[in-house]
Amino acid sequence: RPRVSGAEADRALYADVLRLPDAAHALCRFLIRLRRFDEALAALERGRSRAFLDLLARADLDLSTVIDSAAPESGMEELRRLEEIERAARVELRSAESALTAALARKDLSDVERESLTRGRQEAVARARAELADAERRLVTQLREVWPDGRPASVENIRDALTADEILLSYSWSDTSVLLLILPRKGSEGVHGVELVRGPEAVSQLAQTIQTVRDRISVRPTTHVNDRSDRELHALLDHILPRGLREQVLSSRRAIVIPDGPLVELPF
Repeated sequence: RPRVSGAEADRALYADVLRLPDAAHALCRFLIRLRRFDEALAALERGRSRAFLDLLARADLDLSTVIDSAAPESGMEELRRLEEIERAARVELRSAESALTAALARKDLSDVERESLTRGRQEAVARARAELADAERRLVTQLREVWPDGRPASVENIRDALTADEILLSYSWSDTSVLLLILPRKGSEGVHGVELVRGPEAVSQLAQTIQTVRDRISVRPTTHVNDRSDRELHALLDHILPRGLREQVLSSRRAIVIPDGPLVELPF
């Protein structure tokens, strides 16, 4: 989950240790290697849907008033109830963390007393974190129930939404790899997936190439594109859309691109 309870620095550290932001990407990468491409695309969509719902759930908003839902009033009432539980759990966690910080700062205790008090405060923080995680999980589940747009789209849903001359390119970026999943137009073959770049060094180099190309195309040229710029553009194209896949894309009139990471900076 992108949200982990605790101080901002602690949340970032905890999320990094568990590699939470890369969970959907890692599963997708594994499924691509197994050539289970439909499942890989579904995993990406579930990850994006959950990330979006998490952003909504952790925002300081009254969700029942900001979403457009045709759900029964009973469903919206349950959403409001779970929001209150989540807010209360968040307050309880902050209180437990403050108590722990205060215990650690006390100078009037012996080592044994401090250790005993600190242990109790740490256990309280652990319980509060578990309760908040459960409250958030229940809130997100209910949000998905009352708001259809919050539910992840299946491969069949996406394919049905494509017209006969459209194709979908869905990218996923992490520090260790870049993935591409292609869903062609109706009546064509199924989903195809490929790992475009592998390894931290290669990913970093691709990010630098994207930045270089982005910088060059963001200013008005004073001369014709030189050979170096042309090579950079072709090198980037070879990375993000390998030659073996281009014919499939070019045969469609419209490509729908879902970029990720530094790829969002490119004007597809």
